[in-house]
Amino acid sequence: QYQISDITYADDVNIATGGPNGLANMKYQASKLGAYADWGQLLVNNTKTTITGALHGSIPNQPYDEHRLKTQLTNTIKIQGKPITYHSPREPFRHLGVELTMDLNCKHHFNSTYHKIKKQIQHLKGSYASTNQKLRIIET
Repeated sequence: QYQISDITYADDVNIATGGPNGLANMKYQASKLGAYADWGQLLVNNTKTTITGALHGSIPNQPYDEHRLKTQLTNTIKIQGKPITYHSPREPFRHLGVELTMDLNCKHHFNSTYHKIKKQIQHLKGSYASTNQKLRIIET
């Protein structure tokens, strides 16, 4: 008689697969994510959901071969019947506040953090806070 709907979320979900059946496994995992979303009555925003990859197992000397990855992954992985967006492995993506790339290049996160701190310092310089207040702001 009385029902409480489930509150379900699927933010910041990652699916990782690998090996010789990596692409087939990814399709299977994506179908499981779609089933979960359907169960939770969630609509996946396919334009914000991305797929990327690295070919360490099949092409170890060129694991980030852009042409091959784009060909294999564009419009092939679907969630709720809609293809998800291909994302280049060398382009950064934000996950849990950290700018990551598939090749683990830290420069994007460093630059993002540096510019954020620089902007905050400029705001602090222009504020009417006393020197002691500014020091407390920096310490916290």
